[in-house]
Amino acid sequence: MRELTFEQVEEVSGGGLSSAEAVGILGGMGVAKFGLGWATMGVGAAFAAGPLIVIGMSGLAFYAGYKMFIQ
Repeated sequence: MRELTFEQVEEVSGGGLSSAEAVGILGGMGVAKFGLGWATMGVGAAFAAGPLIVIGMSGLAFYAGYKMFIQ
């Protein structure tokens, strides 16, 4: 097995300058086209859905634990 160089790891993980440049350009184009209103709407929706997701995951974890100990 061969170890990867730092440049190869950057290329695989997407941490290189070329991928950062592409993400920056696409983000700028999105802000220019749609404005910042869409971004704040997404953040607001994430904050609103957060407690519901936590309740759902807790319920599923409780159910899985219940099924595991009952059998």
